[in-house]
Amino acid sequence: QEFRLIDRSFKNTEITTGIIRTKSIENDIRDGWLFGGNATNINSIFSINKTGFYSSANYISDRFNFILGFRYDSNKTINDIQWSYYGGPTENKSTLIKDSSLIGGTFKINYLINEKLSILSLISSGYKSSGINMTPNVPEEYKTYDNEYAINFEIGVNSNLNNTVTNLSLFYMNRHKPQLRVFYQHDAMNPNSFDYATFNSDMGYNYGVEL
Repeated sequence: QEFRLIDRSFKNTEITTGIIRTKSIENDIRDGWLFGGNATNINSIFSINKTGFYSSANYISDRFNFILGFRYDSNKTINDIQWSYYGGPTENKSTLIKDSSLIGGTFKINYLINEKLSILSLISSGYKSSGINMTPNVPEEYKTYDNEYAINFEIGVNSNLNNTVTNLSLFYMNRHKPQLRVFYQHDAMNPNSFDYATFNSDMGYNYGVEL
């Protein structure tokens, strides 16, 4: 469900404000060599509730384009999972995670120098929501992983000279608690005991040039 309001009463400016709420169910049923060989089948159900509020202002003139955006989200996820061990019993587990104060924003400026050349700059912040590791092989303290937050900086030049379009941009992204999907050995005494899980690192960064 989404409610959106668009206001064009200000000159050269469009303001959009909205509220969104979603409820979804994800079912994962599998048979085979699972959880690094510890299970023969799983029946996993994710119940995901999301509520968000967003607002943006877009100003456009002959040479100048300005965009300012903001978003707030609150998510609640419940995972109910049942699995059967090879030659062993059936177990089940329920895990709840609840995120609040998930905030993102965008500040973007495009400036047209002339008909053939323009420059742009961008600052944006965002996140990846926390999640649940379904595998029983991870310790209890790692059953859930935290949100990842990122701030991105970008500056670029767009040109159209001699029938050739060129887009050049420099970017830098700072990541707080980046989520890493890892194939790891969960039993130090068994070299064949490998499984997948997601963990948080402390920090990370990306930078580069796009042409």
